[in-house]
Formats: sequence, structure tokens, C-alpha cells
Amino acid sequence: MLSDLAHRGPDDRGVLVLRPGLNLAQQGDAELAREPCEVLLAQQRLAVVDTSESGHQPMSSTDGRFHLVYNGEIYNAEALRVELQKQGVQFRGTSDTEVLLAALQTWGEAAVNRLVGMYAFALLDTQRRQVLLARDPFGIKPLYWTCGRLGDEPVFVFASEPGTLLQVPGVSREANRSRVADYLMGLDSGDLSSTFFADISALRPGHLMRMKIGDAGVPRPHRFWKLNISPTTLSFEQTVEEVRSRFLGSVERHLRSDVPLGVALSGGIDSSAILMAMRHIAGPNEDIHAVSYLARGSAVNEEPWIDLITKEAGAIRHDVLVQPQELLEDLPGFIRSQGEPVGSTSIFASDCVFRGARDSGLTVLLSGQGADELFAGYHGYAPYRMAGALRQGQLGAWWKLGTSCASDESSALKLRATSIGLTLPSSIRRSLRRIKARSAELHSFVEPSWRSSANAHGELGLAGQDGSTPLNHRLIDTLFCSSIPDLLRYADRCSMRHSIECRVPFLETDLANLALSLPDQALIASDGTTKQVFREAIRPFVPDAIVDRRDKLGFPTPEAQWMETLAVWVGDTLDSVNIPEGLPIDVAAVRQDFEKVRAGKSNYSWRFWRVINLIKWAETFDIEFSQPASRQQASSIA
Repeated sequence: MLSDLAHRGPDDRGVLVLRPGLNLAQQGDAELAREPCEVLLAQQRLAVVDTSESGHQPMSSTDGRFHLVYNGEIYNAEALRVELQKQGVQFRGTSDTEVLLAALQTWGEAAVNRLVGMYAFALLDTQRRQVLLARDPFGIKPLYWTCGRLGDEPVFVFASEPGTLLQVPGVSREANRSRVADYLMGLDSGDLSSTFFADISALRPGHLMRMKIGDAGVPRPHRFWKLNISPTTLSFEQTVEEVRSRFLGSVERHLRSDVPLGVALSGGIDSSAILMAMRHIAGPNEDIHAVSYLARGSAVNEEPWIDLITKEAGAIRHDVLVQPQELLEDLPGFIRSQGEPVGSTSIFASDCVFRGARDSGLTVLLSGQGADELFAGYHGYAPYRMAGALRQGQLGAWWKLGTSCASDESSALKLRATSIGLTLPSSIRRSLRRIKARSAELHSFVEPSWRSSANAHGELGLAGQDGSTPLNHRLIDTLFCSSIPDLLRYADRCSMRHSIECRVPFLETDLANLALSLPDQALIASDGTTKQVFREAIRPFVPDAIVDRRDKLGFPTPEAQWMETLAVWVGDTLDSVNIPEGLPIDVAAVRQDFEKVRAGKSNYSWRFWRVINLIKWAETFDIEFSQPASRQQASSIA
């Protein structure tokens, strides 16, 4: 299992075991695992802060009671170090791992509420004979778990990637029906505790789990962090100042590193803001690196914007160009590293950016993920903003928003109709969404019994406070349930595949609490401008041309063009001879539709990539697809 995760931490390896009946854990190498033990902790280390041996893991307290394995970064580690030193704690090195261990030893599990950072960790307490598992509030760092058997004994196992857990005896390769159905139908699962593997679960973001040694049962995780939002009393100008202050503070904290770092630069507002914030903080003479994906020869090429912002920042530029043939050549490794199916080929472009960072000698990249979900950056948020105006009886503002947010009158009518639908009770909206999702002609290629397994997740409305708006609900939903969880998963696998630490300065709790407390008009202006307050917050140090951009791309790939270039390979993949048994897809229908696209008789659809990816994922991990009861019965009769 350690070898399977070596790419996540090539700099060091450590193993610790707790023998049956003892309270003294033993440190050593992988050979320790060959002897019977009650607890085994193991870690592959990517050394970022304090690269010396003093940062080795598993890390043990001086009294031998506590032992920690940990993945991530604690950005307020220095402030916590000072506070702990005042309480008499002495430190051997400068790693944030040692600060985390001391914080847990001093304050117990309440220490997690003091942490600012991204993390997943396991703490063994030999005195209480328990293991504490925890994951950061946004789920930036992963933590998966499963239950298997070693001989006659039940065993609880956790890891940073789900594919590694397939090595645990007793863990099946059965696909999770609802996750597969949601994926094929382009739906958000909303179930953050599930994976594409039926026997493997994820610890939810912002949750703790306590395991008693020797207890065969699996305890129920509990939440340790919740949003703290309330309507702001600040003026718009004061809000701009506060957003600017918290954003710059977060970026500065995310720059702490003992290894080279840079920014994943798309040319859009968010990554450009991070780059210019880095320059603002570092001063004019510091080297700053930017790694960018270029889609030359396509309509989604961001190179002119990247030219502008890197010149303005005086950044050292590293460009990554990707050809469709590279996807084909790297697909087996890419799919294995992702562990689960991904939504589009744009994830491969991100993977190549992190590969480019490693090739350029960088170990840390800052990314702009989370800004759109905090400050309403996606155009799809417009009807939610309009629904809020409608609920408040602001008919003039509602009508004006429909006009300003649309490209033509037909689109404006659709926006207005959608916004009216969003004022319906959430239970009705969820029912309509579920009916539409399961009956849509677009999804007819999915086997009917699997189609009915889809969750058809709707907005959860996690805010729950009186006076919250449809836009506020939708932002929270995309931040914690539908959009960001998937994007963070992709980023973690892409970055760690190349031994790169990906940091996301927008995803700090203080910044989130502020952004999600803002009134709708501070986020989407009456003229339809998205991220209004954030645009004004960064205007003093980001060029107006970037600040005022209205289009949005990210790291897109010309997917339709790529699939056309790889048409022979796509056709071979859709050949029924190579299809995994039980795959819940009408592959012949998909291939027929793909040929229509090639002939110019139909438009390209995202479902082609998803079908291909699912097939290749199933082949890579030898996935099993259970048949519906009726089909199993028919087979047995035959």
C-alpha cells in the first residue's frame, strides 16, 4: 500500500506499529508490518516545510503516548507554535506536523477548531487506546476508509486514495450504483461520504471519527466545523476593504514553504489575482513562477490573457501545450492516478499543468479554486440572484437582471422562467429535477434500473438561517456538495500524481464566512456583473483588463476536437468485444450517436467522454457491475 502511494510522498517513508497488549508503539520500516499488531500507521512524505529529519512521520510525542500521520499544511502553524511555547511546549524542529501534534496533545480534539489549513490526519492515543481521524472543513485533503478482514479478524483501514484500499482482503471491486448513474447522467451526487467503489467510503469534510482499538464496530463521524454566517452591516466600500484584507492575508499564509512554489495560472480573474497578490506581498525583486496550459489553435486558448498578466507581474513563465495524442498515450496512468472517473478532459489539462510544474522544479502550486463558489462567479448563478429579487418583490430589478445576464431576448426569457421555478418549495424542485433527470432522452443510453438509482441531487440549502436567499443557498451547495468536492478531488489526484502540493487560498474559513454573509447585490451587480465585490477588492493590484473580464474558461480543452482526432480509438473503445461485463450502458447506441457527430448530423455531447472514461476505469480496476435482480433471475432460468 505504501508503494502504491509513493507518488504522494517520494521524500521519506515511515511505519509505526502498536503490538497487542502494549501501550508502547514501535517505529521502523515496512518490515514491522509482517508481525501481528493492533494498529499500524504508515506514511509517504512530501517534504515542504522543514525538509529535515525532524519532520519525519509517523511523528511521536516525547512521552510516547501520541503518534501522528498527517497530510496537508497548517498555515497558522507559527502563531500556534508561539501560543504553545507560552504553555511550556518545546519544539525540536520547524515543521507544522510537530505543531499539529503538540496542539492535539495540549488541547485534545478541540485543537481542530484552531487550525487554519488543509489536512487529513490520524492520531493514535496509546493511553486511551483510540485513533482519531479528521479532515479539514472543505475536504481539500482526502481521507478514505473501508472495512475488510485479515484472516478471521475484522480490520479498519484508511488511506489518501481509494484505489489503494482495494488491496485490503475482503474489500470488493463492486461499483457504487448511484455514483455511477449520477456520473453517466451528468448529475451531482451530493453524497460526500460515498465513492465510486461500493465498499469504500470517504470521511466528510469538517468531520471527526474516533476509533476504539479492538472495537469491531465503525463509529459514526461527527461534524466539528460549521459555517458561521450572518448578514453583514458593512457598507459596500467597507466590504471591499475586508475582502481584500482577508484575501491578501490568506495568500500570504499560503506562501510559507521551504521548497520552490508558483501559481497555476489560467489567465482568468482568480488565478491572476493570486499571481498579482504574490507580487504585491513579495515585492518587486522576488522570483515568482506561473505554470499555464495553452490550447493553441482552439477557441478556448487563454494565451493573450496569460501574456498580459505574466508581463504585468514580471513572472517566470512555464507553458504547457497538450496534444490529443498525449491523452491517449497517458490515459492508463491518468485513469489509475485519478482512481475514480472524471467529468471531462479538462482534468487531463490540469494534470499536465502539475506535470509541468514538477518538470520546472516546483513543489507547490497555488490554485484559484473556490473563488467562483464564494463570490458567485459562474454565469449559472444568475437565475438564483433573480429569484432572490423576485421573492423580495423587486420586479424591476428582476426584469433588468434577466436582460443584462442574457445574450439575447430568448435567453432572457429562459432565465426569467428558471428564476420563477426557483421560488417553488425545495421539495417540489427536487421532485421535478429527479423526474426530469431519470426520464430525459439524453440519458436513454443508461440501463433503466441504473438510471433509477441516480440521486438527482438538488440544492441542499445548508444555510438554514432566516432571510437567506436562493443565491446564498446555491453558493453553499456548490461549495460543499456539488462543485468544489469534485474539483478538489481532481486537483488532489492530478497534483499528487506528480508529487506537487496544491494549495487553494480562497478556501479559508474566515474568507468563506465573510463571502457567504454578503447580500446578493454585492456578489452579482444589477447589470449582471459576477463577483462584483471581489473584482473591486483586487482592482488596486490587478490590471483592469483582467478585472473586467466577463468570459470564463479555466483550463478547458477542445474536447470535441480531441474526440474527433481520436475517433478511431473512441470507436475501438466502444467495440462491444472490449466492454466490461455488466456495464450499465447501451454502448451500441452511444457508438451510433458518436458516428452521427462525426458525420456532422449531431452536436458533440459530454456523455461520450464519460462513457469512455467509465469503460477504461472499469478495465483498469477490474470493476464489477451487479446486475438487477430481474436480470439475474432471467440468467439463472436460462
